[in-house]
Amino acid sequence: MILISRLALAVLSVLALAKLLPGYVGQVFPRDYETVLIAYSAGQQRLIFKHYRSGNWSWSDEQGNPLSEDEMRAALPFAHLRELERLGQLPAEVAGWRFDPEAAARHGTRMRLMPRQLDKPDFPLYTLMESMPGAKGLQTPPDMFRMADRIEFIDAASNRIDEAKSQRYSLALAEAGFTHPARLVADNASTQKAYDNGALLVDAEGRVFHLWQVHGTPRVLRTGTVLPPSVLAIRVLQLPSREYHGIVTLPDQVLFLDWANHAPQRLPLDGHKPATESLSVEETPLHWEFSHTGHETGVRQFVLAGRQLEPLLRHTWHEGDADAGKRTLRATVMGFLFPFKLEFQIDERTQHQLYFSTFGARWWVTLAGIAAALCAHILWCRRRHGHLPHGLNLLFVLFTGWFGAITLAVSGPLVHRHPDLPA
Repeated sequence: MILISRLALAVLSVLALAKLLPGYVGQVFPRDYETVLIAYSAGQQRLIFKHYRSGNWSWSDEQGNPLSEDEMRAALPFAHLRELERLGQLPAEVAGWRFDPEAAARHGTRMRLMPRQLDKPDFPLYTLMESMPGAKGLQTPPDMFRMADRIEFIDAASNRIDEAKSQRYSLALAEAGFTHPARLVADNASTQKAYDNGALLVDAEGRVFHLWQVHGTPRVLRTGTVLPPSVLAIRVLQLPSREYHGIVTLPDQVLFLDWANHAPQRLPLDGHKPATESLSVEETPLHWEFSHTGHETGVRQFVLAGRQLEPLLRHTWHEGDADAGKRTLRATVMGFLFPFKLEFQIDERTQHQLYFSTFGARWWVTLAGIAAALCAHILWCRRRHGHLPHGLNLLFVLFTGWFGAITLAVSGPLVHRHPDLPA
């Protein structure tokens, strides 16, 4: 029992160190890497690069020619619509398209999908507002719903189940063929939108259902889309252009659900990993722009697609040799000192799980660091206790590296070896 208690305390100490120490040690290395955002100028038919380093922005085209801020805005009128409109500098046309500010705003959706959004705590109460509110406009409903063995609406003021409404909606879902329990539920609780697009439900068989509240009554659409068991998330879209109902995230791809029949349309992203890479999506009346990058990779993939999501242009940006050298040095030192790090964004309340990752160092660097930690632990025991450490202590350090060596030095060994016993 004492061994189990010591081991549990040591493991908790290692987790704390894996969360805190890399952050403090990493401050030794300047993080002034260049960040680049990529956009496409349809009027000039070239890529525009927005460079950010140490708090300063600069701009260039794909040939490396520097651009002023005014030249950058003029090259990207869709992204800077309101600024150019305020300055009276909107173009008459772009790539043969007569420039219409209202159409540009309607097709000006921007969104950013982050890996941590896939693992945020699930609050199992969802909002279904009136989709035809009339002149009063969209309002926050007085109740919320949850999915159990049926759909249940709970009045927010009294915290009581509205049985009559729950039965109506449960019957509507049953008649549409919904199979409980629901695997995924997506809503959009904001009233700051042009219209309400209801809720998307994925039933136990993976089929997508669309649920609205129209004049107080349920409206359920059973779609022909069946998602695989590996689906990670589904999200309701409220695009002003009304071209897509939702967005679906899978381990290796992202899908739009089209407006006509909720059919999945795959985004033209090669090698995108939603669980580890962020994705930026920008819409214009002429095309779609997608950009994805992993955390601290120094590589960004850009894809230009047509209105039907057909790929038109691909570009891969790599950081310069100087920044790559800085990353390599940091990865080598950090990989030697720490075999892993713990990532848990508890301050943002956005994660369910603990995530362990490495620093990208070569395998032999990490092994050398663990070997150094073992040697340090052995020398510490010889100097402190006058004998070699117990085998269980060595095994603990073998798996945890310097985290384990520091833990055992501060809190004491997991198992004490009597000095008269052989090593």
